[in-house]
Amino acid sequence: MKKKLIAVLALASLLVTGCQNTSPGTPAATAAPSSADASPAGTSAASPKITITNLVDFHVLDDPADMSEYKWMDKNDTSFTGISLQESIRFFTEKGSGILVFSAPTCPFCNRAMPILDDVLAEYGIRAYYVDTNQPIASDMATSMQLYNELFDYLVSIFELDDNGQPMFQIPEVVAIKDGQIMGHHLSLVESFTIADEDSQMNEEQTEELKQIYRKLIESCAD
Repeated sequence: MKKKLIAVLALASLLVTGCQNTSPGTPAATAAPSSADASPAGTSAASPKITITNLVDFHVLDDPADMSEYKWMDKNDTSFTGISLQESIRFFTEKGSGILVFSAPTCPFCNRAMPILDDVLAEYGIRAYYVDTNQPIASDMATSMQLYNELFDYLVSIFELDDNGQPMFQIPEVVAIKDGQIMGHHLSLVESFTIADEDSQMNEEQTEELKQIYRKLIESCAD
């Protein structure tokens, strides 16, 4: 099941973890409810190319991002540009625009979502900024906690609440940002889909539903 994104002290690094595969013998994981905010109507599969002007000059980790660990990502030249969690904060502090993605290849929901998002990004001819939440935030605990808390403050308005009313940082989280403002977001896959086993996939209708959600997000931060 998707778990709260938590900071865990491990030697000198502060690690960030997201969802994980269902353990053998436990109930099958179920996708959480969608959380895409209202935004312009989606387009057809033949989406026109668009432009998203982003004035933030990010320090890029890799472009294209290494998505080879994602189970169903069958190409190397993806539409994801890898940045660090620290760099992602600059979307808000420097009024950036674009699609910001928090995901990890160890997350079963992410493994299914990222190839679909990649297809939609290619339709529009744009790139998304990808943060691998499995990667350490910083080399020391104090800096890591500071950065994590700063990002949490910017994103807290879109988080779901746990049973105690506390916000949870979950993945895969896809966020549309324009001039530093969140225009919409989507968590997980679609409500009607359940991960029955490690190879189960959404059907064509469910896949198209998720594509339409991603199209709306992309359009919401376009020029």
